[in-house]
Amino acid sequence: MKRPSSGIEAGMFGVLFAEGAIGPRSDADLLRLFTTRERETAEAAFAALIERHGPMVLGVCRRTLGESHAAEDAFQAVFLVLARRAPAVRVDDSLGRWLYGVARKVASKARRRAGREIPAAAASDRTPIDPVAEVAREEVRRLVDREVALLPRKYREPAALCHLDGLTHEQAAEALGVPVGTIRSRLSRARDLLRPRLVRRGLAPAAALARLDSPAAAAALPRALSAATIAAALGAGARGVAPAAALAAATVRPAITSRVVATGAVLAVVVGGSFVLRGLGVMGQEPPAAAVARPPDAPSLDDQIRQIIREHEDEEARARKAMRGLSKAELQRWRAEGGGFPNRFNTMRRILDMVAAHPGEPVGRDGLVWIVGYRSASSTGEFGDLFGRAARLLVEHFADDPEVARAGLDMDNEATRGRDAFLEGIYATAVGREARGLIRYGLALYLAKKSEHARYLRDQPGPQTHTSIRPGDKAGPRDEIQVPLSHERRGYHEHLRMLDPATLRARSERLFEEVLAEYADIPYLTAHGRELQRKVRERPSAAIEDPQEKQDREATERWVAAPVPTLGEKAAEQLDELRHLVEGRPAPDVEGIGADGRPIRLSDHRGKVVVLSFWNSSDLRHIADDRRLVEDLPEGRFALVGAVRWDADEGARAVVERERMTWPNILKGGEAIAGRYHAPRSSAWYVIDAEGVLRGKRLMFPSGVLAIVRPLIAEAGRRDD
Repeated sequence: MKRPSSGIEAGMFGVLFAEGAIGPRSDADLLRLFTTRERETAEAAFAALIERHGPMVLGVCRRTLGESHAAEDAFQAVFLVLARRAPAVRVDDSLGRWLYGVARKVASKARRRAGREIPAAAASDRTPIDPVAEVAREEVRRLVDREVALLPRKYREPAALCHLDGLTHEQAAEALGVPVGTIRSRLSRARDLLRPRLVRRGLAPAAALARLDSPAAAAALPRALSAATIAAALGAGARGVAPAAALAAATVRPAITSRVVATGAVLAVVVGGSFVLRGLGVMGQEPPAAAVARPPDAPSLDDQIRQIIREHEDEEARARKAMRGLSKAELQRWRAEGGGFPNRFNTMRRILDMVAAHPGEPVGRDGLVWIVGYRSASSTGEFGDLFGRAARLLVEHFADDPEVARAGLDMDNEATRGRDAFLEGIYATAVGREARGLIRYGLALYLAKKSEHARYLRDQPGPQTHTSIRPGDKAGPRDEIQVPLSHERRGYHEHLRMLDPATLRARSERLFEEVLAEYADIPYLTAHGRELQRKVRERPSAAIEDPQEKQDREATERWVAAPVPTLGEKAAEQLDELRHLVEGRPAPDVEGIGADGRPIRLSDHRGKVVVLSFWNSSDLRHIADDRRLVEDLPEGRFALVGAVRWDADEGARAVVERERMTWPNILKGGEAIAGRYHAPRSSAWYVIDAEGVLRGKRLMFPSGVLAIVRPLIAEAGRRDD
């Protein structure tokens, strides 16, 4: 009669007698046994590690690659990396957190190698009982997975492990190295954050998460896979292990030169290439015992990126504070002594290099958005190259992310090839409703600007320079300089001349109408607005001592506290501008209250060329430019009318008196007039001819104003003569 099996293979009896029970030992003890003992003990220790952490690792691989042989190859690669780097891995308690990070990296690399994400429904080793229900579940999984990926890291990881990988709270706690109670509290917060996001995607949160709780969601560990992985780790070979070995080698190899930045220190990760090959059994030698591993508490990628951005912004703030009140001579001396703003290009390159090493990781998104949203830099030349790299990564990996589409709302200040590629790429690939609505509004806004630029260039003989501002006194007029156009800009200008402005304008209108019809309820909040929200949250005005900085932050807080408009409201405004505020058509006649309490109307100045100047009391340089326009242009045929942007600005009247603004200024009603003219938040000029026809709008440089006004004055003079 056959005796019942105890479940312990014959070779394991020696391990029991020599080492005691393997199962209860800690991960650190198991690693020590694996690296320092005889084959049978090493095999038993490694088998215990696979049994303990294998379900979690396989769950991560399956969620990324689908339930297929690709996921099993990735699973084997993870444990091959562990086997070959075991002497370098330092763990105090649980190995789960280290394995979780390696599993994500290996699975992501395997997915990039495949060129596409393998749908789980197409896996060859899976036969759903109800195909229709399974397809629906996979669609829900895809949507939930996207939203989970956008959660903050401390909520994202527990939600992914428990809701997407099918792990228990205890297993997730072991994987992340935190108490079970922490997992439960973070899961509760993650569900609170997910609920409104899932509702916006048309899903009932409870039903969506419940639908994921099927037997297929858990990562059952096949015995044959476990045995093959153990054999490969011990160098005994296993059928089909070559793809896993190649994937493991590709995963470990980048660590040869990488550096992990920690607080107060830089830990070099030194792993020789020959060691990797020897460890994988290619060169037949044992790995060296000494190596330095990344500590489990080293800063994560998102923490490092946020720290880089924060340090850059702090340096900029210090530079702005140092420049405050300096004369032109003092400013030049300050720069000569090493003062100035931090090199934004170096900062952007650091972020791009870090993100490029982990493409597709959600934590890299914010750094890329910060780069493409840098409005003060032209998207050409050196920055154009950096912008292009960031835009490609965003389009490739984050095209359906609303926060990425939101960055397109801030791109209407300049037309460039890089912005063309970004906006068109997101527009073509965004799937979710919020991302689609935001990118449609952003592209419509951009095309309207591009239409104006194309029309302007068609009317020009081909300017070879562009206007730039030389740093000078904050209170003095702009010191404009003409900078030669680069070959890149000249080529793009030729491209714009080939386009039909009317076609671009019509396409813009159609997109705005589409936003009104299908996406009107989506809140309009730009990436810049998100950034202001973050700054107010991190450092409110109550925590600021510097008076000027405190005043600026209070103004930002008022802006952040204002009601957020919808895309529908903004699209209606833009359509109104496209159809009614058109150069060559009559300008809106508006009225406001001046500093003396009397009404001021634009029509009162009919017969003169009028420059309508929108200003605010903090922009003294714009006021100085207004004064120069008044002094340079003939009074009889020209009139400047100012309009302060914010009615609540109680200092406007004092500014008029202090700066001796002798021309008419609307102090009450200026914000409503700015709305009629769709003026930007920054200071700007609009030109209206003697017949009341709009001739120029949103002009930012005095030279641009003079280029339009002087011919109009001459034309009016000839007509009168």
